[in-house]
Amino acid sequence: AVPTQIGLSRMGIAYGMGVKSQLGANVLVAAVVALGVLCLSPAFAAVPRPVLNAIIVSGAAHLTEFEQARYLWRVVQADSVRYRTDVGVWWVGLVSTLCLGAFEGILVAVGVSLVLIVYQVVNPPITELAYKACNGKWVCRLGHPEARVRKNILVFRIEGPIFYANVERLQEWLEEQEVHNHLVGENPLYGIVLNAAAVPFVDTSALQALQAMLEGYHKRGVIFVFANTVSQAGRVFQRELGHLLPPESLAAFFSVEDS
Repeated sequence: AVPTQIGLSRMGIAYGMGVKSQLGANVLVAAVVALGVLCLSPAFAAVPRPVLNAIIVSGAAHLTEFEQARYLWRVVQADSVRYRTDVGVWWVGLVSTLCLGAFEGILVAVGVSLVLIVYQVVNPPITELAYKACNGKWVCRLGHPEARVRKNILVFRIEGPIFYANVERLQEWLEEQEVHNHLVGENPLYGIVLNAAAVPFVDTSALQALQAMLEGYHKRGVIFVFANTVSQAGRVFQRELGHLLPPESLAAFFSVEDS
């Protein structure tokens, strides 16, 4: 037996009839189903169950979007790390829908998506940048092996807002970089540049944590610079942290190349 649901069958009927509006998908299809049940029930009673199952499968075949799976696979081949979670959510939605039903499957997929969104916000991508001499740009170090890091200078980019839930992760990452430099025998850092082009905003809790962090760097003689600051984050950095930053870094359109 094939487990079915009225909503799933109704959408299959609507698709087969060429319905284009919500009115047709709800009112018209409901009327057709009601007439079919009232007038054709005696005829349907003699139809073998496998035939009824085949009708349902045929009507719901368009609801399986395997083309979306192929699209996700192509995207993952280009950037496997960034889009791997999308493929995982697709598979979770497919398996849970087949095992639990359409409504429950959607709920499971939405729940997994929300958990992944929270995780990505709390653990934003932090990328170390390196200098690419051929075009004079700072690019992702891992994605461009030919790029070179500047000695005793750490340049990095954080993608996403800086707020109370992820500022601790930022501090931990910076500490890990300093420990790594010490373990490989390099000299201590004397300059840190944060490319804030992808930071849309910063909240007060994160601002206080950043201020304490910058004060610690200032006492140790480490220069910390914000570059490519935009929108609310740039204005807040200049207003609240300006006394801990080099004066030239407070100029408008200060970039990583300028640092």
